[in-house]
Amino acid sequence: MTFVYDFTQGQVEINQPATLTVRYVSKYGKELQPTITKEGAVGNGYSVTAPDIAGYTLTTDRTATVNLPWMVKL
Repeated sequence: MTFVYDFTQGQVEINQPATLTVRYVSKYGKELQPTITKEGAVGNGYSVTAPDIAGYTLTTDRTATVNLPWMVKL
């Protein structure tokens, strides 16, 4: 059983600038390609497609889409 909670204090409002960081790593955490960032806004969707990397097999979905409506202000 899993209990999921949303953080409610210190949230950034919708449409504020946001950055999504994408890392390409092996299951052991070894960086396989340089990290990339995508700029956008809180509340907007982001979609990234994983590239083929020689010598490795992708073990997750090829395309990941996330919506970041509750970015935490640090």
